[in-house]
Amino acid sequence: MKNNFVTQQDNNLNHIPPVLEKIATRFAYVTQHNESFTLSMLSSPYILGKVTLQDYEALLVYYPFLHRLTINMSTADYTIRLVATYLEIEKLYRKGIVLPDALLQHLYQ
Repeated sequence: MKNNFVTQQDNNLNHIPPVLEKIATRFAYVTQHNESFTLSMLSSPYILGKVTLQDYEALLVYYPFLHRLTINMSTADYTIRLVATYLEIEKLYRKGIVLPDALLQHLYQ
């Protein structure tokens, strides 16, 4: 008999937006971190459905340009912030700013 038990955490992981992989690719390039590590870090708030203090602190250690995040931010707002940062990186690419250090410098401004 199949086990139909699904935890809230499992259910929340189903709500990770598909665009997160694309965002993780860009963030990994900018920070020069491993892509799978970056995806894991960025996925963390979706487990509990919000940005926890632990998520907030860990994300800022590796991705300090996400300083506009807030503790208890909903995953909807969190996703919007990630997409906005991704679009900022894309805008910088189009301006010819493509080196990781230069991108980081602009993201901190």
